[in-house]
Amino acid sequence: MKWVLKEIKPADMVRVPSGSFYHYGICVDEDSIVQFGESVVNPLVDPNTVEVNKTDINDFLRGRFAEVAEYDKKELKRKNPDEKIIEYANKSIGKKGYHILYNNCEHFANECVFNVHSCSQTDDFRESLSKKFPMVDVYIASVDRFKSNKILPKYAKTELKAVKNESLAEQKRAVYGLLQYAVKNSFGKDVNIKSMSKDERGKPHMQDYSFSVSHTRELVCVAVSKSNIGADLEEIKEHSATSPLKTHILSESEKDKEYTKEELLELWTKKESIYKFDDGIKSYIPKEIDTNLYQTKSVKIDFEKKQYSLSVTAVSVMNVNILTLDGRKAT
Repeated sequence: MKWVLKEIKPADMVRVPSGSFYHYGICVDEDSIVQFGESVVNPLVDPNTVEVNKTDINDFLRGRFAEVAEYDKKELKRKNPDEKIIEYANKSIGKKGYHILYNNCEHFANECVFNVHSCSQTDDFRESLSKKFPMVDVYIASVDRFKSNKILPKYAKTELKAVKNESLAEQKRAVYGLLQYAVKNSFGKDVNIKSMSKDERGKPHMQDYSFSVSHTRELVCVAVSKSNIGADLEEIKEHSATSPLKTHILSESEKDKEYTKEELLELWTKKESIYKFDDGIKSYIPKEIDTNLYQTKSVKIDFEKKQYSLSVTAVSVMNVNILTLDGRKAT
């Protein structure tokens, strides 16, 4: 595919420069472009408000020159007929689910033309955005998927010798299996197991990247980033006792509010993730941690008729991407 300056016609894939990158759209008639988002990329926009929309060509251009895609022979064979491209674009209006890296305007344009979800700018986006808003990828997987993992750092092998509960041993092995998957998937690198160690607080570290782990009987969680990160995952149980949690975790400023059991557990996971994130907190005393001083993101995970609360703390939660393996759902 190459990009040329020429007159735009219906069914064309078009792009305009937007900062250091390009914004893509599909021409659906002589006056209109269907696009995912807006033609000025704003990394601070709430992705939940972004949707596929139809706009006037002049608004899409905003005084810039548009480039039109010209396809090579192989691409022409795979390309949808013009009427199908236009139909797909128009039917997509109103759709959401935008993510600047994994579901953006270029992904949408390629889906319209080729039925392929792809983006040539993804690596560039990741590198550029991570300088201002560090990327955080959070992976959730079943313990069963990685419980047979044998590749462990030296300290983990030592710890496992003292573990008598096989379920707990499987969880710990699964954590490092998922960590290897996460680093390979997010950064394209293999984990340097020999470089891994724990600090005086018991927080694990590795060379080049930051990570945080959490596990339950059924699920393991690994968060990876190039910047400091903390994550905590807990099962939401109906029998969770409210009063002990309140006494143990609420700070003075938090005691005036009424909490449901779910809200209390979410607050617990937030404080756990903050403790893992902030190396300056030497002892975990939940009621002394003010969640308002940190950037946190919390979601619920559904898995096999159970619900889990996940919280992540980072330098910025703008680019937290939650990747759920094994078919579970994050909300």
